[in-house]
Amino acid sequence: KQWYQRRVAITAGELYTYLCNTYSIPSDLYVTGGNGLKIKSNEGTTQGDTTAMAFYALSLMKMIRSTQDQVPNVKQVYYADDGAGGGDLDTVNRFWEALKSEGPKYGYLVNPSKTVLLVKPGFENAAKTKFTDINITVEGHQYLGSYIGTNEGKEKFVKKEKSTDCDSALIPLL
Repeated sequence: KQWYQRRVAITAGELYTYLCNTYSIPSDLYVTGGNGLKIKSNEGTTQGDTTAMAFYALSLMKMIRSTQDQVPNVKQVYYADDGAGGGDLDTVNRFWEALKSEGPKYGYLVNPSKTVLLVKPGFENAAKTKFTDINITVEGHQYLGSYIGTNEGKEKFVKKEKSTDCDSALIPLL
């Protein structure tokens, strides 16, 4: 947490004071059904903290800039700890390697088993030779609650979501 706080102090001084007050000592986390048992939260942000997203995003900016400097043609998108990179296979491969080497310096650990590479049909074999440690698909995959991929894949995704949806409707109250 201290490392993250120093990064935020450099990039957003106003938020730094709040974060120091909030995270200078470990938070108590109470265990459900633990009869008052609590553990200390020594890492990361506290669930429910409204500034957690800003804290996390600011702390990753140096890593994002570093990977962008190493691979200028990659298109990067991040939402919390979900990152994506787009481009041709060589560009995305260089980005993947940069992310694997730079990420741990900033507490960002990639998980190859949860990583999916979406490629155009006809590029599967080339992708498999460059990316040996991640899942590769031409159909598509769910990303941030939505779907990226072919129309057929989208239809399967929507059918699956409909089948798990409840029978009642949700009307937002304004």
